[in-house]
Amino acid sequence: MHKFTRSFLAPLVLSTTCMVGCTSTTKLDAQQTPLKSPTVKPDDVEPDNVPVIEKPATVMPYRNELPGLELYQKEWASLMPLVATAEDLHAVLGLPDEMHDLDDYSAPYPGDDKAVQPVWTYDLNPQWQLLVYFGRSSLPVQKTLSPEYYDKLYSLELIPTDKRILEASTIPTSFAQRKVSAADASWVEYSLPSGLQYEVYNRGERENRLNRVVYGPSIDALAGSRKGADGL
Repeated sequence: MHKFTRSFLAPLVLSTTCMVGCTSTTKLDAQQTPLKSPTVKPDDVEPDNVPVIEKPATVMPYRNELPGLELYQKEWASLMPLVATAEDLHAVLGLPDEMHDLDDYSAPYPGDDKAVQPVWTYDLNPQWQLLVYFGRSSLPVQKTLSPEYYDKLYSLELIPTDKRILEASTIPTSFAQRKVSAADASWVEYSLPSGLQYEVYNRGERENRLNRVVYGPSIDALAGSRKGADGL
């Protein structure tokens, strides 16, 4: 079982502008539960004339992923931040490999209803872990959200298990940049308005190593979920 520091596990507030292109080599190769395409088979229709409802094309919410880091899977497209529930996540991703409450990380997981700051971990493959955060997983984030969003998915975050380099010098200056410092590390967030974000360490022996890839709420979704957005 992997052990992480608090800076590794803490979900981050997303930045708000654009980014494009970079290089890397590994693509995600995880098996996910396929979504089923609906069909109509009424009893009074001849078999040869059974109408079929065509499944609409999957709309990928996170476009412009960096080359070599096109990790977002189409099966995840139904798991929209600030919309998807724990039940939705179980239906698509299955049961997590680990479940923790950041409020008392070392204690046994008390269950989704009782966890103060739940975070789930999926071991997708030897190269990547998927962390799932909810609206109440981060206390700073929770303070900005209306209570109705506390139990909704906040972000899907992919953590490389190897030393994956993402040179900051290769990321165009058009990317939004925000520097973040923690007790044991510092990094730069590069983000798009869609909620796509890359975090790269910027100091010490981990400099230029990829910290994580975040698929979080868009700027528009965040604006509609803020406390006071609807008079709350």
